[in-house]
Amino acid sequence: MGEKIGDVRPAKFTWAEIQEKIHTDKSVHTALPDGGFLSFDHRFPFLCLYRFAKGDRDESMVRLIRGQANYLLVPQEDMELPDVYRNLIGSISEVRKEAFDAFLLVEVWSQKTVDDAEPSFHLFAPRSMAQSTRQILEDGLKELSMSVPGSVVVTERGDIRHPAGKGPAFSIDEYKENSVLALGIQMPLFFGTVDTIRYPIPFRSFKSHFTRLVKKAIFEFIRVQTTISFAHFGVLGTSLLEERVREVDAQLAEINNTYDFLLAVTPVNTAEEWERFKQNNCSEPPVFRYRLLPADPEKMKRDLYDISIDRIDDPTLAFLLHDKRAEMDKEISMLEERNTQQFLYNSFRLYGKPDAELVNLAKAILDELRTGDEEEEPDRVSPEAFRRQGERYIQALRNQDGAFGCDIRIRKDLDGIMVSRGCLMISDTFYSPAHRVAPLLEHEIGTHSVTYYNGKKQPLELFYVGLAGYDEWQEGLAVFSEYMAGGLTRARLRLLAARVIAANHLAEGADFIENYGMLQAEHGFGERTAFNITTRIHRGGGLTKDAIYLRGFQKLLHYMQHHDEMEHLYVGKLAEKHIPYIEELLYRSILKKPEVLPLFLHQNKLKEKLAEIRSYQSITELATH
Repeated sequence: MGEKIGDVRPAKFTWAEIQEKIHTDKSVHTALPDGGFLSFDHRFPFLCLYRFAKGDRDESMVRLIRGQANYLLVPQEDMELPDVYRNLIGSISEVRKEAFDAFLLVEVWSQKTVDDAEPSFHLFAPRSMAQSTRQILEDGLKELSMSVPGSVVVTERGDIRHPAGKGPAFSIDEYKENSVLALGIQMPLFFGTVDTIRYPIPFRSFKSHFTRLVKKAIFEFIRVQTTISFAHFGVLGTSLLEERVREVDAQLAEINNTYDFLLAVTPVNTAEEWERFKQNNCSEPPVFRYRLLPADPEKMKRDLYDISIDRIDDPTLAFLLHDKRAEMDKEISMLEERNTQQFLYNSFRLYGKPDAELVNLAKAILDELRTGDEEEEPDRVSPEAFRRQGERYIQALRNQDGAFGCDIRIRKDLDGIMVSRGCLMISDTFYSPAHRVAPLLEHEIGTHSVTYYNGKKQPLELFYVGLAGYDEWQEGLAVFSEYMAGGLTRARLRLLAARVIAANHLAEGADFIENYGMLQAEHGFGERTAFNITTRIHRGGGLTKDAIYLRGFQKLLHYMQHHDEMEHLYVGKLAEKHIPYIEELLYRSILKKPEVLPLFLHQNKLKEKLAEIRSYQSITELATH
């Protein structure tokens, strides 16, 4: 079954109102009669065009050009373009040409052939003009053709830039006279039929790549042919948020907010089980209890897949939303499968297994740093004292934004410290080494609470809920902040490495007692530290999440070898794979720059510390003491 397309939205403006907006440099986003539609961002000198006859509207073409900021859908029954649309295109090109000295018109249509004909991507371009723009399109179409079996790419240079059976929007002489470059792209009739999209999953990827390709070609046209330049092709996307994007985002956030995954898989009786474990001479595994689930996982999944993400035109936002739904599906499955073998298998799907490179890095850290266990630290800070220092840190952040807030709570039902939905929670049994307080505050508040707060300021809830797979990059940033605060100790690095080794041991089939014994006998960890590491790894039935701290830190260090700027990494909760999308959305002014940044980014010796990062040979060199 194909994917059913949503109904056309009603018109908002009359033809006269549309013309007035165009001539007064205002953007227009409006439905037109008989299924037509205009999206016009006055900042850009281009327009994508698709013409269709009643009962013969290829929905794949509609969806493809809706990924652009400027597009026009034209219902056309006769040979010639209706005068009202011809005048509309003429007004847009005239106004934009005055600002840019040139205008680009890209018409797309689908191939009309018999069933046994060879599918083709056909690029229609001038004989000699705009060769660099044509080359970008030609190369990009060759890559796209790989997704359509048996298709070929043909470039035809001449006066034809429009589909067979329809006249040109304007004559070649009119194009030349008005400094308009017209290009035509014929696509195989592969993904689309009337009212449906066939093969919706591969079409998502196809649309994303096609949208990016057209933006790159437009960017090159503007760079070469006009008097104005843009910093990046990502700027050429629309700055408007579709209402359906907001609806889908809100629906996903509502489901996500019905559960707290990390709290749900964190035992509530760790302290009691530690005492029982000692009483049994460390020979019987603990029996952990967990919080009751606040909602029915089956209903959550039904609600999750009732959300219609495929109706979203913007491929960047559609990808982020699809990606998040897939992650939530895995999380909800894991909640339902706590304390079963299936929980562990889904943990592998969600967080992966430690690979050989990461395991070797962890082994190297433990071999090189043979000493260092925070159990031996005599100078410790009480939970209440930790809370007070946290409040001072928060007050310092309010110098950037007076509205910044972060609750700090001392609780009896968890072990250690954690941030959940921006709130710092401290176990009433957590006594931190004094020298670790500042780095931990950078980790927990400076990273987790700050990105939650900045995400709350974004127009989409997804950015505080967290994009799919954000945990690894978040923890990498958080460990990086510990280093920048001067508190990445030998003991801390050993702990991160031990988590990787324990996660790998779990993946190889080790049980709780075997993992606990291995950490003590082979790596010299104290009883309570070994118990805490093993508890985190085996909670819920087996959770490999803790391997992401070292893996994320390793990836962050590699990223900083090649980048100077970090501010955009704090716009919300994101993964490394999302950075190009985040940069695009910032260029498009959909996302806001972060309002609060961690304190280490304001330190006087920031450049010196970053230089140290770029010169290290071994990750163990970064340990402070």
